[in-house]
Amino acid sequence: MSTAINCHRSTYRPRAISRFAESLDPELDQTMPWAGTRAVVVDGPNVREVYAVATPRVDGSSPAVASGDLQKQLEEAFDRLNDLLQRLDASLQDIVTLDVYLQARKDQRRLVEQIVPALVPEECPREVLLVNPVHPDLRVALQAYVIRPHSGAPFQRRRVAVDPDWDVWGVELQYGGFRHYYVTGIPGAGASANTLRAHCDRMFERAQKALEQEGFSIQDVPRTHLYYAGPYQDLRDARHKYFGEQQVTDEQLPASTGVPAIPRYGRAVMRFYAVQPIGDVPLINRRVDPRTQSQAFDYGSLFARARKPMWPDWKFPARPAWGATAKWSISASRNSKRSRPART
Repeated sequence: MSTAINCHRSTYRPRAISRFAESLDPELDQTMPWAGTRAVVVDGPNVREVYAVATPRVDGSSPAVASGDLQKQLEEAFDRLNDLLQRLDASLQDIVTLDVYLQARKDQRRLVEQIVPALVPEECPREVLLVNPVHPDLRVALQAYVIRPHSGAPFQRRRVAVDPDWDVWGVELQYGGFRHYYVTGIPGAGASANTLRAHCDRMFERAQKALEQEGFSIQDVPRTHLYYAGPYQDLRDARHKYFGEQQVTDEQLPASTGVPAIPRYGRAVMRFYAVQPIGDVPLINRRVDPRTQSQAFDYGSLFARARKPMWPDWKFPARPAWGATAKWSISASRNSKRSRPART
């Protein structure tokens, strides 16, 4: 699995930002912190951002968990997510991206795909993934990213029909002088061959089309999430090919997380976040080289560990000396599994 830092994406001028956690399961935090329902909230000058996780109760009080009923667990998880968001002055209508993680058989996924649309707002950007359980009795977990404007703050939200035939929807938000574009559930299904490599190539083709239809490019993307079923090398090679075709430079590489999972459609699916300034407002979309992680370049992969969209007059911490001079060749990476960045 490849990983990247997923930080608060603040594209406005620095102001006081408050962060706090809200939990519906404080009694579980000490014994099972991975099994509770909680959120982290970031309040900026224009919007409130909520990073929320919701599950059924696993402390013995949930009939849905005790019975193992998938539909009841799903309904309970959404009820708890809704309750949590209401406590934070937000709602399901404010969801920007939603992941539904299932510990279930493939044939049960169709049931979930029929239930979920009735529990969320119409055409909510979402993805359903089969993954390993975090608890033996827990069959459903939800992860939601929510953006709600502050009262009186200039804000526009627009639904984007990316590819309705494959149930792919996006959201464009305008606030703080920027356009923010989120698309979830871009599949690789329908590829020319039933291999992970072919599905990844098709997935990146669809992602490029989704960007272009709204006036964005891959150079505007600071963050991607990739879910795949198969060898990581196939995903890596397809990404190298796509970045090479789009002439992505070292400084433009998006932060990325690759997670082994079984998507709804096909063998690969992705989510991306893109940002552009409105009008003449300049934006620097800079790669960050954290000291706490090795570079993806070191094992022949092509993505940044972190990115920072920012105003050009921000004061930014200096990078480590080695990161400031490292160079990466996209063409060279295709020919070596363990290519390392050349130093100048």
